[in-house]
Amino acid sequence: MKASLLFVGLALGMLDFARVFAAPNDVTLGWRVPLEPRTKTVEEAEAAFARVMEGLPEMAGAKPQATVVKGGEFVRWGDLFRTGGCFALAELSPQQSESGPAGFLFAEWTGHAWEPRQLWDIPLTWRPAGWKSSGDDYLPAAPASEPFILRDYNDDGHPEVIVAGEVNKYYQADYLLRFDPKSRGLVSLGCSYGPPVRRWPYVIFYSNSGRRAIYEDWDFCQWRGNELVTVASWHEEVPYNNIDPAFCEATLPRPDGTDEVIRVSETDLQSEFSFPVLPAPEWESVYLVTTARQPFGMLRIMWKPWEWTARLSNGSIWTTEQTWLFDRLTGLPRRLYPSGREGWEPVERLEKLATMKFDGDPAWAGQLSVPAHGK
Repeated sequence: MKASLLFVGLALGMLDFARVFAAPNDVTLGWRVPLEPRTKTVEEAEAAFARVMEGLPEMAGAKPQATVVKGGEFVRWGDLFRTGGCFALAELSPQQSESGPAGFLFAEWTGHAWEPRQLWDIPLTWRPAGWKSSGDDYLPAAPASEPFILRDYNDDGHPEVIVAGEVNKYYQADYLLRFDPKSRGLVSLGCSYGPPVRRWPYVIFYSNSGRRAIYEDWDFCQWRGNELVTVASWHEEVPYNNIDPAFCEATLPRPDGTDEVIRVSETDLQSEFSFPVLPAPEWESVYLVTTARQPFGMLRIMWKPWEWTARLSNGSIWTTEQTWLFDRLTGLPRRLYPSGREGWEPVERLEKLATMKFDGDPAWAGQLSVPAHGK
């Protein structure tokens, strides 16, 4: 399933989505290190955890607290998940003589000792509030001010954990984890550039292509019990070579576990396909529609000339068209179209500004056609 469980490859600082959502294997992905069998890595991590937690009180049922210990490691502990227990999320920074991962350890207070539950190999990246990048401490983007943030994404009273991971050129990788009361451990739900966005009833994960900023991806998920399930994904791409056409793509999960992928690409009308294509005036946009890489129609967006001219200067033509396509292809509410990464700004309704005509597969004519003065 195309979804937002991501970023298994960290080479060259690039993150790459793994499109499998419902049941991630944290160990296979390299995010979590098994505590058994006992290895040098595990022993060094537990020793580092003992140093970090030395002198901190155990508080079953108490309000979560956070501190930075003498060695500089960040710790959040207490009743983190409002279950009445006491858990700790402790950053680990290996000593020079050690080879363990600089990740974090998740542990539970059992009444007489801290019991390690999981060792996570996510590279924590954070700086105190007010930090500024410098030559001695350079990061390409400002990171989180703490590595562990508790936020309830499910309205069930039990918060999830956002873990601040590696920093790329434009965004930080934020990992979303959920506490599992059966295993007494954490389960990964996905990873996003920046914290996942909650626009109820959806949780939205975001990624992009990094340095070249060629594409952006959004995965729209809903809760099914304690799991997040992808209901649709949206992809926009503008190739940097100025040769290949720009396109948007909707991916919809099918009941049989496969995906339906619908792509809408810009075209110069030099079509090799069987249906005729007439030249378009400048205030018309023409798109080729494909599924399974096979064309099945041509979409014309015929703007009212004065409306097209009025929006040419501010660059809103593309956004307005993409918002309409997002609505028609994903079936999601139009207000969810990510017209702005930070704010999801409202966009004009294309139906009031243009006429849409689809030539091709009749099954799609109703979905991708809007007559003049359409509502």
